[in-house]
Amino acid sequence: MTTSNFRAVVIGGGAIGTALADQLANDKHCEGIVVTHRTPSKQSSTGKITQLELNLESEASIESCFASIAQQWPCIEKIYICSGMLHEGVIRPEKSLTQLTSAHMTHSWLVNAVGPLLVAKHAEPLLKKSRGQSIFAALSARVGSISDNRLGGWYGYRMAKAALNMGVKNLAIEWQRKRMNTICVALHPGTTDSPLSAPFQANVDSDKLFSPAYTASHLLRLSSQLTQSHTGKFFAWDGSELPW
Repeated sequence: MTTSNFRAVVIGGGAIGTALADQLANDKHCEGIVVTHRTPSKQSSTGKITQLELNLESEASIESCFASIAQQWPCIEKIYICSGMLHEGVIRPEKSLTQLTSAHMTHSWLVNAVGPLLVAKHAEPLLKKSRGQSIFAALSARVGSISDNRLGGWYGYRMAKAALNMGVKNLAIEWQRKRMNTICVALHPGTTDSPLSAPFQANVDSDKLFSPAYTASHLLRLSSQLTQSHTGKFFAWDGSELPW
């Protein structure tokens, strides 16, 4: 991608999302960043960064958030979906069919798959007006790759991320048909030291457990190298293409 001034939206102000926003804010070409959170108490503005409420399980919340953004900005050049749900409260990754519940599966589906596509729906008018090339990057996971699955388990998370991957592919095709200059990709960030991965870090080699800042720097570097030839694809943090 060519370097030009941009406005960015980061969905999910967790470990990776916060690190991405901080590094984007240090870019001289950045004119502003919106970082979204589920909780309204997070709404504030500091420097280039504005915090807004957005609940991925509520389309009304998503629509309201982007209506607020549209009142301030005429366009968006970068959107990063950094939200994700692997475990929450009593919800844990399933090891067998006996642990599946409809409620937990539905919650994972809404946060990991449906919500990001609804973000695309309500962000589309602002992306259409982007100055030059824009990017829509959704953080997925290697475990969402169907052909790479060798271990099984983690039904809800795997299935939701696989659904997200299909959504990204569909979105890329639709936006090409609409002649939008938006690169649409799924990105695997690697295992990052965050609340999402914390319960599963015991068996991760120290050199394969990344800090949020390290992950963010690699994702931004990769994003800067993408062109329209990459749209509709799935990449790891190091730039390698992953199978769907």
